[in-house]
Amino acid sequence: MPVLKQVLRDLSSETPNDLLSKEIWCYSANAVDWRKSVRRYTTSVAVMSIIGYVIGLGDRHLDNILIKLGTGEIVHIDYNVCFEKGKSLRVPEKVPFRLTQNLRVALGLVGIEGSYRTTCSHVLKVLRKERETLLTLLEAFVYDPLVDWTISDDGNNTRGTSAHNAAIKISSLTSNKEVQLSPKDVFGNKKYDAEWSLQTFVAKIAEVKSVWLKYRYAFDDRLQDLMKYVRRLLDIRGSISQLEQERSSYTKQLAMIRELDALGSARGSHALNTVTQRYKAYKRDLSSFENSKHLVEQTVKDLEVVLTTYFHILLEPTEIIKIDVDFQADMSPSIDHIEEIKKFSPEYTSTDKFAKQEWANCLAQIQKNAVECKNLLLFYSNVKRYTPRCRLLQNHLVKYKSAFSDLIRPNNEGESGETTNSTDKKCNTESCSKYFDKMLKIYEDLKRNLSNAQLALEQRRKQQDIERDVVMNAIADFLHSNMCQNQQALLRSALSRINSAYKTFVNDKRHSADDGKISPLKYEINFLHAVVNFASYLDIVDTVQMVEILKESLIEINNFANTFEDTILKLLSIFMMDHSRNISNIKDLESVPEIKPIIEEVNSHFESIESMLRKMQSHLFRFSETRQHYGSINCIMASWNINIVEYVKSCRDEMISKLTSELKRSSLSLLDHDTEDVFDLRSLLYVMKDTIGGIYSSLFADLLPFAIEFVEYDISNMMAATVDSPLDDTSCTQTADGLCDKLYMSIEQETGVQWDEIDIIQLNKIVEDYRSILTSFYWLNEEYLHGQIANSKIDISSKKDFLSNLHNISQVLTMWKSTMMKIQSELDVRHKTIENVLTLPSTVTGTPQEEIRKLKEAIAASNNSYTYFLNLATRLTEYSAVLLQFEISAGDEPFESLIKQFKEEQNKLRSCEVSISSVERNLVQLLDPEGKVDQCWIENISDLLDEMIFSAQKKMCDLEKQESTLENKLAESGQLLQTLVDSSIRVDLRHLLKVITKTFKMCPKIESGDICQHIRELQQIMKLIQSKIIDLQIQLLAGEFESSVLNQIQSNIDELNSMVNYSNSVLERISEVNVEDRQFSRLETSNRNENLKEPTVTNSQVGEQKRNAYAVSVWKRIRMKLEGRDPDPNRRSSVAEQVDYVIAEATSEDNLASLYEGWTPWV
Repeated sequence: MPVLKQVLRDLSSETPNDLLSKEIWCYSANAVDWRKSVRRYTTSVAVMSIIGYVIGLGDRHLDNILIKLGTGEIVHIDYNVCFEKGKSLRVPEKVPFRLTQNLRVALGLVGIEGSYRTTCSHVLKVLRKERETLLTLLEAFVYDPLVDWTISDDGNNTRGTSAHNAAIKISSLTSNKEVQLSPKDVFGNKKYDAEWSLQTFVAKIAEVKSVWLKYRYAFDDRLQDLMKYVRRLLDIRGSISQLEQERSSYTKQLAMIRELDALGSARGSHALNTVTQRYKAYKRDLSSFENSKHLVEQTVKDLEVVLTTYFHILLEPTEIIKIDVDFQADMSPSIDHIEEIKKFSPEYTSTDKFAKQEWANCLAQIQKNAVECKNLLLFYSNVKRYTPRCRLLQNHLVKYKSAFSDLIRPNNEGESGETTNSTDKKCNTESCSKYFDKMLKIYEDLKRNLSNAQLALEQRRKQQDIERDVVMNAIADFLHSNMCQNQQALLRSALSRINSAYKTFVNDKRHSADDGKISPLKYEINFLHAVVNFASYLDIVDTVQMVEILKESLIEINNFANTFEDTILKLLSIFMMDHSRNISNIKDLESVPEIKPIIEEVNSHFESIESMLRKMQSHLFRFSETRQHYGSINCIMASWNINIVEYVKSCRDEMISKLTSELKRSSLSLLDHDTEDVFDLRSLLYVMKDTIGGIYSSLFADLLPFAIEFVEYDISNMMAATVDSPLDDTSCTQTADGLCDKLYMSIEQETGVQWDEIDIIQLNKIVEDYRSILTSFYWLNEEYLHGQIANSKIDISSKKDFLSNLHNISQVLTMWKSTMMKIQSELDVRHKTIENVLTLPSTVTGTPQEEIRKLKEAIAASNNSYTYFLNLATRLTEYSAVLLQFEISAGDEPFESLIKQFKEEQNKLRSCEVSISSVERNLVQLLDPEGKVDQCWIENISDLLDEMIFSAQKKMCDLEKQESTLENKLAESGQLLQTLVDSSIRVDLRHLLKVITKTFKMCPKIESGDICQHIRELQQIMKLIQSKIIDLQIQLLAGEFESSVLNQIQSNIDELNSMVNYSNSVLERISEVNVEDRQFSRLETSNRNENLKEPTVTNSQVGEQKRNAYAVSVWKRIRMKLEGRDPDPNRRSSVAEQVDYVIAEATSEDNLASLYEGWTPWV
């Protein structure tokens, strides 16, 4: 290469670089023509450079580049060496296009940095934007390649193979039974077919989108015009109807006036003479009724706020937990800074005293009572979540809200507002008492288990007499004395200790499984945790990789079990809301709206399990490839060679089915007081534990021996690599054994303590949850169970005691809130006074600025603290007030009084409405006679009514003309719909959809179910759209536009709009499918699984079985360029980056020098 580069430099220096630029100058008549020629030359060179780069055009010697010197236009000929074929020559062409010195100098003063680079960027940007069209055109070369487009086996020359000849050869090879294809070649053929079919799909989808947009724009325009006409016509019809009613009312009033006028001298006996007095009485009763109605409406709003707070906040434990009562701020710093300011400011003469201790005590009391109040509200929320919703809806506030809402509802007849009778069946006192007694025994058993666990933990803590730090120091000293020999002894002792611990674990696990005291899963996690920590402290953690992977997987399963307990309780609370009797299977469960988010939570839990099993499966496959000498590997791989997705789905469905049945049984047992089947929370948890146990026993139970074999093998290898000579020192071995035993025992004790603490937390949670359920049952049936807990020692309080405690706490919190507000007002006065003093010139100069700044910061912090505690106390007292108002029905008298008042006012108004007709009321409102009627009033009211009737009639005539015009426009729109029915765009769209379907049929191995389903759905929607348009056209052309028909037309237009929008969304989903990555990854997975089943296949005559691999590679290479993935296929380059790269490659001295070795002169 250095020689070639030197030759290139010598030849370049000997060749003038302005030959082309001088020729263009000489052919130009003046400077303007020369400038135009240079610009045309620059543009044409840039365009052909980028096009040549994209299509891989080579062999660009000077005979293949023509120039018209008069205009500067460049023309390329001889496209034989294109589509990257130049790179397969004996001396490959590495430059993307020709840009040698004579071509560069002719570009002008700025060379490649001016118009040339700008034009290159613009051309490449346009090509990248329209890449789908270009790639579609290039597909023809893939299916019918050029004669010389199949690479030979040596890769240096090309071999003439047409598509027809290639097909004949492949057919003959397929018919030969002695020839077998390797998996790699089979997968390659499938991948090429799939890739081209998918790329055709992408191009066709782009074409469909453009066609669909044209159709949709025309469609939207037509439908918008139709909707506008229909709505306007309906508005006009409504206005005409309103005017007709007004005209009718005016006519009736005028008829009464003429009747009065016809009486003549006897008009004094007409009822209109007393209409003023009757109207005043009517207005008085109406005003009283409106005031009463306003009070009822305000009461409904207040009750709505109370009930919303109760049902959406107080019955949601998560909302109560969000209340923050742990704020640690204090206001005392501002007081301290005031005292500091007084030292520097003698002008401050405030003599009021302030008790700092009183303020601190006030904040502490508010926080203390806030914590107690929050705990009471949280306890109430946890209890009430297991109360049937029908019992809550029988509350007096709910009934009064319903009664008040019925009162103010339009067209009510006054019979609403009555309380409804409870439909609950009567409770059997004896069965209720027996059921509660059995629940108490279960609760005591749970508390006994918790107490035993706590006692066992205390005993285990007392047994911790081995200090790990002492053992680790002894091990370090032991290794320091004789590194090589003692290290080998320590490794041997560690291996012996692990084997011994494993044997002990197997025996203990068998006994614990028989006793049922501890689950095998937790017992194995405990053991694995101890082994991993033991290896970590001995610095041999690399030997327990499989053990650590197994431990992490089992911990994730155990965490799933722990977190799923909350989900089970959420489901139980929903089942208690009277849904249990209507749920019998998974479909019924998913149909309940409240359960849908919980089902999503369940699915997320199982998705985490699926992810963990996938990782474990990949680890096992990797270990099986590297550790094939283990005998147990085949058995393990047989149990793990499953479809993880299907396996997890079956586990999920089975668990949900069992859990649904158990939840229904448990909730019905609580509601029906079934003494033969008393509710036990542990029975629900057993369903989840059975599922976890099934996963553990079927997949993980046999992995521990396999992991221990790994440990033995890796430690043995480490021992062999430590020292060559065998170990003979008995004392050294005994010391190492003692150290390893002590270390493992200390780790085992610590691990046991940690897991015991976790078990106690879980047991305590179960106890608290069952206590909430037990309390809920007691409160529901307290009238039958009253006094049953008085003599017992259980920690369950009656509802009366609970409400009394909450009331007292709320009162204390309110008192301390008032005290805090009073102290804050005094503080505000002190702050204002000191701020006024600090504004004096003498004070400002005498007081340090740092002290003033600290005081302002302290005041701001104090105000924030005050705001926090004020909001906290207010929020908790309001919640407590809502709860007490809901539970205590002592204040129902105002509600009853308001109902009575409303009905009285309503009856008065109705009796008054009978005495004065609507026609008389309208006459008084129009012109009050103010006493007895006279001739002047009759004439004035008659003229006024005549004028109003004429005005209404005129408006109706104008609107009827507009109505007729709109009806004609609707008929014309029906004619214009024919263009949508007979549109060729719709036919083209159907044709393209058929092409796409055929494209996917060419790839039977590709999982294209979702995409094909979308395509079929789109075709069906297009048929429905056509049918709807025809129906709409028939309605419009019929010319009958009654209001019912117009409403039907409006409904049809809305349906068509929704269909079009849905079609657009389906098309977007189809176009957004990342078919390439998703489908090819599936093909690779499928091929990998087939290779596992058939690992040995002969690989003969590979070159004869490749089908046009070069054509595919050319297409892929061009696609990468148009997508910006050249030169780096792993990221998309910008247009500027890509242009910089190709220009640098075209002018590279290395590339030009290597070309000189060939037959093309590139100087």
